[in-house]
Amino acid sequence: MVWAAGGALAAGLTVGTIFLYVLVYTPLKKVTPQTTWIGAAAGATSPLIGWVAAGGPPDARAFTLFAIQFLWQIPHFLALFWIYREDYARAGFKVMPVVHPNGGTTSIQIAIHSFTLLPATIAPALVGLARPEYALGAFAVSGSFLLLGLRASWTMTIADNRRLFLASLAYLPIIFGMILFGGV
Repeated sequence: MVWAAGGALAAGLTVGTIFLYVLVYTPLKKVTPQTTWIGAAAGATSPLIGWVAAGGPPDARAFTLFAIQFLWQIPHFLALFWIYREDYARAGFKVMPVVHPNGGTTSIQIAIHSFTLLPATIAPALVGLARPEYALGAFAVSGSFLLLGLRASWTMTIADNRRLFLASLAYLPIIFGMILFGGV
């Protein structure tokens, strides 16, 4: 179906994503916390698939969307994992807060990815995907998200990680909406 509607490249990316998710990410969830990044890569391919299915070449604009979605997933899921770390431990999942229960490693990764998300979110204005004024709004939204990420990573409380997680639910629709409505 993807091949018929979007072409061979979109179909190939879809098959690759399914392979990565089902045959790599899913079995490794009970083995290593690195599956968060593997799952993020699989989860971030949807903008690439949509881009090439719509006839666009896989260029800097498409990879900018991939980068935003990839980087966003790390603080999103690490905050969720921290909140429910005991449940993940009981289920046998080796998420970062289970493997490193003191929170230090999780804290660092939340901070790093919240920070790197900010320039990635401004990038659509730099690669011609959005108007220059989009960058101001993206900076405000991503700056606010960064502050929540830094606070959550500093305190590592359930409450601050819940705030970060809830903000992350609104973050992508806001950013992608701004790109859509503030695009060129």
